[in-house]
Amino acid sequence: MKESKFNFSVTIRVILKHIWIVIVLAVVGAGTTFVLRPKGSISHSASAQVMVLAQKPYDVSNGTLQDLVKTYDVLGIAVKAYNKNIEKKAEKASYTSLFDSLQVTVNGNSQVVTIEANEKTAKDVKKLVSLIAKQTVKVSDKQLPTWNSSVVTPAHLTGKSTGGLSGKKALLIGVTVGLVVGIEGAVLIDYAQGRSTKKRTEK
Repeated sequence: MKESKFNFSVTIRVILKHIWIVIVLAVVGAGTTFVLRPKGSISHSASAQVMVLAQKPYDVSNGTLQDLVKTYDVLGIAVKAYNKNIEKKAEKASYTSLFDSLQVTVNGNSQVVTIEANEKTAKDVKKLVSLIAKQTVKVSDKQLPTWNSSVVTPAHLTGKSTGGLSGKKALLIGVTVGLVVGIEGAVLIDYAQGRSTKKRTEK
């Protein structure tokens, strides 16, 4: 037990003696990890909200609104309008793929519809979602018993980072590795200096 305590105190003394080596390696480790960390990628999606005010609460159910947004009268016409001035086939939106991937959620009182699509569905996904929201308003006013419908939250983009390593995590990992290497380096240097001094004394 005493030997373990002695070794610990010696290690602390060695670290303090060569503290600058430990600090420098910790800083270098943090900087290197931060610069070389995998950045990952940012995926974008667009969303908009439409309010539908039904004449009678039971006239419009959640399922009714969700189905309405994905009908050809809404989604199909919006896709057609989006593709109107696009010449390249690869850049055109697809009604079929959007029908499967478009996220449509309705709040509890069946009034606010949230429409969301990711960037894989269209090059200008914000424009596409905006067209879908506006078409939802037009069709709901015509086909559903509503007092009024309107876009309450215009289409906007949001970005989400996927993969990679955050700056904070990179710094933490770099500092930790740098400290471990620095402490080991300090111990080895002190050991080498001690052996050199011993040899000179013996001569």
